[in-house]
Amino acid sequence: MQTVDHSKGVVRVPTRFRGPPDSANGGVAAGLYACLGEVALGQPVRRLNVRLHIPPPLLTDLPYSFEPDPLDPSRTTVTVATQDGTTVLSGWVSPDPDPVIPAEVAEHLGAHATLDAEQQHRFDSWVEPPRRQPSEAFNTCFVCGPEAEGGLRLRLRPVADDITWLDWRPEPDWMNRDGVALLPAIASLDCTAAQGLAERGVVDGDEAFLLGTYDAEVLERPVGADATDLRIVTTYAGRDGRKVFTHQGLFTPDGRPMILGLATWIIVPPEVAAGTG
Repeated sequence: MQTVDHSKGVVRVPTRFRGPPDSANGGVAAGLYACLGEVALGQPVRRLNVRLHIPPPLLTDLPYSFEPDPLDPSRTTVTVATQDGTTVLSGWVSPDPDPVIPAEVAEHLGAHATLDAEQQHRFDSWVEPPRRQPSEAFNTCFVCGPEAEGGLRLRLRPVADDITWLDWRPEPDWMNRDGVALLPAIASLDCTAAQGLAERGVVDGDEAFLLGTYDAEVLERPVGADATDLRIVTTYAGRDGRKVFTHQGLFTPDGRPMILGLATWIIVPPEVAAGTG
């Protein structure tokens, strides 16, 4: 199924890219946003900001549009909406790099790209706790779902008190002629950044959360040998009321950053996160 139909100017997200059962994964939505941004710019995206207004519906034609950003001529706004005009995604893209997380945080994440013996032992001995509601609703989530047929199935584990980690070797399906395709590269830093928040006590058992905004800086595209051996490293960055913040990065084994991200998660009732309310 064609996800982006440029002849019709629409996005149509297939069910394999689901997050909750009846809507698209937020990281996939951000990845699609980046792909649309490259069409809008006519060159690679180096910086993006995307806001998810509503859960992106599956198997639905969603028109997209591009406009120059009136506040910054280097940026182009991209909007994805429903047929009746309800905004699904909004934000902007730019060909110019701009840091999304502090340099010292990026350095700290990169320092954990390759684990020492103690961290490796902690990773190997980790036993994931039983999935709780509404996590069970995400069992087929494209990025993190353990039952996602054809999904990424990325399940990070804690390797330090403030770091979760996973080595990722993308399958051929997620490659293009240049290396790892932009959509899965961006999507890989979505659910993975939120894993472990409940275990750390950031959210309690009565709270759930969904991706609200995603900021990313694309420093390099994973190509060649870099594309077959990557590291996902994330850390909790704070909470303000119903907003939870995480920092995340996609690195080479020697700690060179490919993509760095800042995610803002919105606390919602569990039934909303599960798509049943």
